[in-house]
Amino acid sequence: MKLVGPSANPSLAFTNSLRGRDNGVPFSIQKEQVGELLVTSGSIIACDPYFLPLSRPKPYTTKIPPGRYPVFVSGIQSEGICGGRVAFAQVQLSKQEGVRWEMALRPGEDVSTLAPDHFFGYGVDSGTSCFLDQDVQAWLLEQFKARGYADWSPPQTQEEAEAWQKRWEAMTAFFYDQVGDPLLRILESSRLGAGSMTLKSPTGGNIVAFHSGYGDGSYPSYFLYTAEGSLSSLITDFGIFQDVEWDSPLS
Repeated sequence: MKLVGPSANPSLAFTNSLRGRDNGVPFSIQKEQVGELLVTSGSIIACDPYFLPLSRPKPYTTKIPPGRYPVFVSGIQSEGICGGRVAFAQVQLSKQEGVRWEMALRPGEDVSTLAPDHFFGYGVDSGTSCFLDQDVQAWLLEQFKARGYADWSPPQTQEEAEAWQKRWEAMTAFFYDQVGDPLLRILESSRLGAGSMTLKSPTGGNIVAFHSGYGDGSYPSYFLYTAEGSLSSLITDFGIFQDVEWDSPLS
């Protein structure tokens, strides 16, 4: 997947009702706030929420101050295949405009090792993506551990395989009861397929989820910075835009 970046100008990608053409196909932007992300640890995770029990994704290395931050999605309405899809998701860390962006990295990732037009991204296999605080993931993993779901060493015997299968089924049932099914109902009731769900964690942490572009794939995120060097936002790019011409670019 070619590195596009947040449309080169993220202000345009999040300007409501702005019109343009992508590969000649007219579209308009629909920006919508879909919740607030509670950040308690200072570390944000972007991932496929339906694979949290298995993938256990690492947070981005860039830290942000604890607080509540509005989350927006940029939906695209057009006559083409991308009509009605989420093109970008944004955690707004400041109301100041971002003027430069850097790829969001997880531990062990180094942009200097990337080939041209490549990126570090996270995998999506359910057509759904999300933002959450690391404390929320830690709480979920504690719930799995307390129920005996933490040991996933490969089974060596038929008896171990049967026990492994039972643990897998129990963990899956617990996850979908606590997270998966309630989150799906929230997304299905949303016009853009996005929304927030609060978990019963000690912090009252939440997951803000949204449909991911064309569906499954690997998607990069970027931290945007203001002219003064402070954080402006965190954006995930779902690869909708490829060759954009804006009808009314901002000055």
